[in-house]
Amino acid sequence: MAITAEDVKDFLRDTVEENFLTDEEDFPPERVERAIAFVVNDFNTLTVITSFSPSTFPFSNILLLGVSAWLLKGLAIKQTRNHLSYSVAGIQIDDTNKGPAYMAIAKDLQNDYESKARNVKNQINLDEGWGSVASEYLTNRSW
Repeated sequence: MAITAEDVKDFLRDTVEENFLTDEEDFPPERVERAIAFVVNDFNTLTVITSFSPSTFPFSNILLLGVSAWLLKGLAIKQTRNHLSYSVAGIQIDDTNKGPAYMAIAKDLQNDYESKARNVKNQINLDEGWGSVASEYLTNRSW
């Protein structure tokens, strides 16, 4: 089952209503779609090489974890790059200091993604390598 940008945004709670500090979404659908394509490509290049497309990717849970990690890493980079604490009228402002927190969440999701992806790839490898073994005992029933 393929996932949609809406599925990812729902998982990450990326809505205007839930991002009340910024009153905007962090991940426009086009960015989510690009992340889906990158993560499917990443999965396909893990050995055993596969050729899934975003619309035929059969592991929605793995794709959701990978895309979420991808997006949060990008957001962590943005937050870190734009981090600037400042003071206005004696009030300390530090609203772009979420990079480390986003990166920690992204790492956790990435570890889950990699673990599940590796298990699936190992199973695909086993299925392809040991799918069936011919034996003369299947046809020789003289015993």
